[in-house]
Amino acid sequence: MRCFLLAGLLLVFAGCQPAPSAPGAETERVVSLAPSMTELMFAAGAGRHLVAVTRSDDYPPAVDTLERIDSYPLDLEALIALAPTRVLATSQINTPTLASELGDFDIQVDSYTFSSLGDIFSVLVALGDTFGTPAHARAAVENLEGRLANLDSVRASFDSTPRVLVLVGDSVLYAFGGESYVNEMVERAGGQSVTGELPGESAILSEEFVLQEAPDVILIGSRDRYDPSRLLRLHPTWDIVPAVRDGHVYGVSPDYLYRPGPRVVDGIAAIQELLVESGLADSALTDPGLFP
Repeated sequence: MRCFLLAGLLLVFAGCQPAPSAPGAETERVVSLAPSMTELMFAAGAGRHLVAVTRSDDYPPAVDTLERIDSYPLDLEALIALAPTRVLATSQINTPTLASELGDFDIQVDSYTFSSLGDIFSVLVALGDTFGTPAHARAAVENLEGRLANLDSVRASFDSTPRVLVLVGDSVLYAFGGESYVNEMVERAGGQSVTGELPGESAILSEEFVLQEAPDVILIGSRDRYDPSRLLRLHPTWDIVPAVRDGHVYGVSPDYLYRPGPRVVDGIAAIQELLVESGLADSALTDPGLFP
């Protein structure tokens, strides 16, 4: 009886203590300040820990039930009011001063950098380890790697490697530098990125650069089918660029290009389909099932 009473007292005492914020504990309250981190949390099976996301978050559908927070600029007061134990951020879109801004509020800041597809998969696994869902996270990575293997088999059958330019927009020529995972997306799809040798993660191109590199295919972040004539109106001298001259200018969902998360594989599949559609990367393997 004495043992039972002692155990009961210990339980009561423990219930009066502050709940620990140990990795994976149910007491974790997480705010994601990057849509890519939100998608990775759900892919890792840890979405239940999220209490708020940014106003830009729109995937997966479960985010519709979460609180929204302004991240550009960051609404620090609203963030603190949510009493998070942890904030997830990326070096691509969040300020490097975030940790110091939250330093006085006992909030853990986990900031990640994504320079390659491997980084995306590693962070997915790390989130599973942190939030107690390692098996779920590893299964998600295995699924993504399996889909990539299918796409690799299609790429291996290509009889040429089209030169590809990926643009963030069609007016100011923002593009991805050699330290960006987007170049690897192009290569895994079966193309060669013409900006793959540029320093850094991003670059602003000149008209002359595009004329000199003469890409065979131009991909632009767009949710709709892109009209190549618009690009020519904006850049009249590009009429001699093969991609423009031959009509190989396509839109690719910005969500696939700008969010280093699990849907990058969908992006690679989309790029590969466009390369096949262009006729510049003929492949005997055209079964739609190979484009997951």
